[in-house]
Amino acid sequence: MQTKSFQTSDTKSWGAFHLATEALRDIDRFASSSPRDLRVLEEAREKLQGAVKQDPDFNRARYYTAIVDDMLGNSTAAVSELKELLARNPVFKDEAEYNLAVSYYHQYYREHILEALQLFQKVIRESSDVVLRYMARAGLVRSFAMMVLHSTKKDDISGVGEFCDMAKTQSRAVLEELEIDTSVDDRTKSEIKWRVLNGRGVGFMFASDVQQNLKSKRRELEEALKDFQEADQRSRDNWEIVCNLGSVYMRLGYTYNLEGSLSDAKRDFDLAKRYLLDVIERIRPNYGFAFYELGCTYRLEGDFSEALRWLHNAKMIPEANRNVEDKSIAKQVDKANQKDSAF
Repeated sequence: MQTKSFQTSDTKSWGAFHLATEALRDIDRFASSSPRDLRVLEEAREKLQGAVKQDPDFNRARYYTAIVDDMLGNSTAAVSELKELLARNPVFKDEAEYNLAVSYYHQYYREHILEALQLFQKVIRESSDVVLRYMARAGLVRSFAMMVLHSTKKDDISGVGEFCDMAKTQSRAVLEELEIDTSVDDRTKSEIKWRVLNGRGVGFMFASDVQQNLKSKRRELEEALKDFQEADQRSRDNWEIVCNLGSVYMRLGYTYNLEGSLSDAKRDFDLAKRYLLDVIERIRPNYGFAFYELGCTYRLEGDFSEALRWLHNAKMIPEANRNVEDKSIAKQVDKANQKDSAF
């Protein structure tokens, strides 16, 4: 994310201004560091909370507190904080609504994705900020892609196709318009493009889960991989993208296994584990969903004891912060205990 410097007009308290400015430096330091140290973000949050305590009317400090909570994986807290902020009618209402949509999106459950869709559409309709409208449209792509997943869970094949088509149509429109829009600088274009590409890739990836034809399944996974790789070029060390690279290689490994291409399967399973471990060990330490995907990868590969170890690690992360439900983990544990390597 790109932070915006505070203005002296944002608060009448010099102490609050100083704390909040130090917090922004912490956020920027976290974003540029490797490995990522979550303690830096926690320090930023403490400073922002201190700034709000010194000046309860410092709305920008309230806003960044919510942003940091979302970055820490506390999306539920971020939603609550942004709702409280919007009730104060800040001058940057559209920006706050956009980030409320992002925080809903980061909870990933169906009801939250539907909330995100409504808010992204509201920003697109009402905001006069060209860049924010593009970002909200990128949010639509990502939300449509998540609705592909939720359609697969309900065995709603028509919904899978419908939402995947919506993600592809919206992504194509945004990328084509960005290409010729001279009002948006190149750095900002790249920020928007990685979000669009990552979202479209997620749509392809989840649509492949209901594809029965192996060649068609692999073709959709290769489209997803291409989008994730380009997104990765535009946003390095991004936990969402790197985790998605792990997830798509897991599926490619499984597909090659079904085809009997065992060396290709091993290569892609190994790549999946490499990307997921990179998330856990360096980019977003102890990210619960990456633990879960590692467990799934080992199970699909037939290493059931390792699968159970990683699924146990996922279970140890509070459900609200891991982006995967208890029942999903339980289902994978049951399959591992039964030595079931089917997807």
